[in-house]
Amino acid sequence: MLSSKRVFGEERFGEQCTFWTQSCPQQEYPPTKEASTTAVGDVVTAQEIYLKMHNFGLEPDETTVHAIVDGLLNAGDSHGSITVVQDFFNQHSVLPPLWMHYKILELCLGQGLAYEAKRYVYFIQQLWKWEPNQYHDPKFVETMRAVQKSPGLQKEALQKLFAYFGEELKDSDFF
Repeated sequence: MLSSKRVFGEERFGEQCTFWTQSCPQQEYPPTKEASTTAVGDVVTAQEIYLKMHNFGLEPDETTVHAIVDGLLNAGDSHGSITVVQDFFNQHSVLPPLWMHYKILELCLGQGLAYEAKRYVYFIQQLWKWEPNQYHDPKFVETMRAVQKSPGLQKEALQKLFAYFGEELKDSDFF
């Protein structure tokens, strides 16, 4: 199955490779307008490119979720970014880079959206309990283990982060 390698890079159709596949032999393409606009929060472009990927039957990867969530966060859409991360994890077994989990939480708390931050903490707790099966890619299992073991995503660290922003994350917020 083809997957996203350089989402939002150069777009090529027909006999040439598409901009998001691994079918291109070890070539890197320079960023295009799509990459630039998505990085500054052009969510519409991100959604259009993802829709193209989906219509071509291409599986998203870490790069895809990273680009789309980054665009949403840069536009200040913390609710949308949480939803995308949850959807990509549940539907495609894909997560953004580890540092992006912190960025989502910090943006929620910085915007005064404690409920959204707690919603993301609930999702993180689901990741703590995740176990691999025979269908999971070894790289994804490694990513999941890194998330599960990350000191910054443990209960005490999350409570400190909330306190820093003047919010309380109680023991009852954890299952």
